[in-house]
Amino acid sequence: TTTGTPEVTAAVDAPDEVCKGGSFIAQVDVSAVTNLDTYQFDLNYDPTVIEIIGAEGGAEGVTSGMIGSTPVPVAMWMFQPLGTEGTIRVLGNLPGANGVTGTGYLSEIHFHVVGEVDSSSDITLSKVKLFDNIETEIPTTWVGNSAHVLTVLGDANGDGAIDMGDVTKIERIILGIDPSTPCADVNQDGVIDMGDVTKIERIILGLD
Repeated sequence: TTTGTPEVTAAVDAPDEVCKGGSFIAQVDVSAVTNLDTYQFDLNYDPTVIEIIGAEGGAEGVTSGMIGSTPVPVAMWMFQPLGTEGTIRVLGNLPGANGVTGTGYLSEIHFHVVGEVDSSSDITLSKVKLFDNIETEIPTTWVGNSAHVLTVLGDANGDGAIDMGDVTKIERIILGIDPSTPCADVNQDGVIDMGDVTKIERIILGLD
């Protein structure tokens, strides 16, 4: 690293606890970069616990990032080795010749939780390479994360069953009586509200 040039850090930002049957986003954050132009990284995970949403290379599986107010497009992504789940390689290239300077994230990886309760998956970075607008590699360290499958999506009270007790729990969360729990956002819309109560009731009735 050149003296006086801070080393950039790339890190996985993912929930510590996830719900069986649910979905979440792992974001690849990057600290302050100067004139970032292209990047690549491998993201490693346990496909028996979490899987990428969507087909290989599909836009829904890996989506673009943002440095400051500048979008960071994903050029392509693929499983490594090709067609095998467990590691993906993501490549990005910013438009124009100047690159982008700032802090933000390179991309978002969309996961679906398939593992059993009490299973876990590390989510780690490797082969991270960032280049500036004159094709000089930007020194980078990288940090991973892990996701632990807590319970089943919809089991808001964590008792191992989806029933009217979960309806009560969600209602108490909405009223501010109880703190929110990771699996209470049953319809995965980002908020805990009466829509989640309706979703639980439909699950109990066998409609969903």
